[in-house]
Amino acid sequence: MNEVALLSKSRFMTGLECPRRLYLQCFQSELATRPNATQQARLDKGTRIGELARKLWPDGVYISEQFSEHPRAVELTRTEIERGNARPTFEGGSPKTEFGSGLIS
Repeated sequence: MNEVALLSKSRFMTGLECPRRLYLQCFQSELATRPNATQQARLDKGTRIGELARKLWPDGVYISEQFSEHPRAVELTRTEIERGNARPTFEGGSPKTEFGSGLIS
């Protein structure tokens, strides 16, 4: 298996709840079930919280790249950190998933 699956916040939470489900979502998505109403409500709530956070800190930087554009999100996030601005960064990307070995340790 040479596929690379990027780890999003929702995939991370899925993996905590059920590692098998995470595997299916990443590598056999055609077998994964669609979110039920409760799960979809939780996903929608997370989206609304992100929108609210951006309204509360309008001077923040929103990294708007899609999940499939992860390398670009990492590049933009790194640029913001290197600028030394103390502005909040929303949806930033990190090059590694191991704790303490990403952009911020």
